[in-house]
Amino acid sequence: MTRGKSLAFLAAVAVVFMIATATAAEQVTTLAGMGKKLRIDKEQISVSGISSGGFMAHQFHVAHSANVRGAGIIAGGPYYCAEGKLTQGMHECTATGYYIGPPIAPQGKDASDAAIKMADDSVKATLSGDHNIDDPEELLQDKVILIHGIKDSLLREGVMDALYQYYQRINVRFGQPPKTDKLVYLKTLPITHAMPTDNFIGLPVKKNGGPGKVGDCQTSGTPFLNVCTPQDCAETCAKKDLSCSKQCVAEIDAAGVILTHIYGPPDPKTHIPGPLNPRCQKNQDRPDIPLCSEIKVKDWGRFNIPPTVEMNCQRSYGNFDPRCQWLQERLFTFDQSEAAHDLVNRYLWNKGYIFVPRQCEEHIDKKAKPCKLHIVFHGCLQGGGLGGHLIEQAIYSMGWTHFVENAGYNEWANTNDIVVLYPQASTGIMTPDIQHINPQGCWDFWGYTDSNYHTKDGRQISAIWRMVKLLVPDLN
Repeated sequence: MTRGKSLAFLAAVAVVFMIATATAAEQVTTLAGMGKKLRIDKEQISVSGISSGGFMAHQFHVAHSANVRGAGIIAGGPYYCAEGKLTQGMHECTATGYYIGPPIAPQGKDASDAAIKMADDSVKATLSGDHNIDDPEELLQDKVILIHGIKDSLLREGVMDALYQYYQRINVRFGQPPKTDKLVYLKTLPITHAMPTDNFIGLPVKKNGGPGKVGDCQTSGTPFLNVCTPQDCAETCAKKDLSCSKQCVAEIDAAGVILTHIYGPPDPKTHIPGPLNPRCQKNQDRPDIPLCSEIKVKDWGRFNIPPTVEMNCQRSYGNFDPRCQWLQERLFTFDQSEAAHDLVNRYLWNKGYIFVPRQCEEHIDKKAKPCKLHIVFHGCLQGGGLGGHLIEQAIYSMGWTHFVENAGYNEWANTNDIVVLYPQASTGIMTPDIQHINPQGCWDFWGYTDSNYHTKDGRQISAIWRMVKLLVPDLN
């Protein structure tokens, strides 16, 4: 046996040994139990999502606008866009296969005529009274931010333009033109169909993806987490005005810009000084907030094997990985059947995830201000229950997803008193006809669950709402 093969063999033996002797694993909780520990302000609930999750975040916002204070939508479309028809959803609301939806806006206009018509149709459906949703007037005071990548060929800009027009037109229908500080539309980042992240945690970046990595700005495919840089913005905005560059740089960190837009800057009396919404501790004023060194990626050792919670977060030679330990402590899994026993493994995966900052648990500080709740909807091919041949797996646990672990929400939530709920859709063939097939684990925006998918009565929306009520027991 050569020296190289000997080292590889020893490394493999070490990994097997650590897995076999590990005593720690992912933390499991119940939503009802967590709801008793948490102190969540029922006025501080918000949503966001990407791709099919962007559609779902918008549908959830419209359905429960009386209780949702804001929404962040990445690559999504307007309410009831597909009108319960698969072909319309795939070819007008998205560009799956071919596209016959709204074109890009003509120069000097905010939207094409086709996009305006799509928006008007969505507004009409919202105001028709035919769907079980909250009073649409509740949408007027909410903060909404829309993000679209200019190189996104799956969710075309015309559809996002229609979504922007939807929120504007809802406001106008009630005699209140939208305020620029409440409705923001960012569409200058040269990213493909993916979640933009500034990669604050320091994961390896590879153009074509790869194990333990995220893509660069123009990568297509799993895990649909792409890292863009100011240089990407400089190239895109070279011939445009300064506002292009500012918007583009803001989009680089999607989770951060969404949460900051919805909740605003932190209270200076309770948060540490420094940059807006810092993601790790700068001094000793907040001992509950980890240092940057505790939440960023570390060297994975001689054999470049990431530690996992199944390995007790141990790196080579017995050292423990601080990011792995931090996630293990704060990221919980729960059984989604607790809120939807009849939907699991059909419309929802068996597991969901919840990130809980230490300061949000009531037993830590009963005098502390209540925390916020943000619900995040993953995109297609980003959820749980999909095999490794379909999606890039998580890094620090075989039981998590890459999106939940590394999209950027956890680091922002940790310092801003935000509990993050990550419900998970399931793959499945509900009936033999193509209308009810969901092979990529998408959220329902075309009617594969039932005809009420976009309302409070929809199987997925009602299940997520039950999850919320378990976490926030004093909701009406």
